[in-house]
Amino acid sequence: MTPLLPRRPTRCAEVAAVRARGITVIPILPTAADLAGLGAHFMSASRRMAAFEHSMRTAPETVRAALSANGAGV
Repeated sequence: MTPLLPRRPTRCAEVAAVRARGITVIPILPTAADLAGLGAHFMSASRRMAAFEHSMRTAPETVRAALSANGAGV
């Protein structure tokens, strides 16, 4: 599976295509705070632990919000 975040127009088309087949799609995307916490070079090995720790703090609420916004009820 290819990453969907960096290619927003393609991601939207992919999500629409899957939804057109009747499949529920709930995008889980980083918030502005997540991106700020990751820093400019989030793929840098030296940032790996900080990025992981940040995601462990923010992921539960990010997922909860995405599920709620898409009618999955949590």
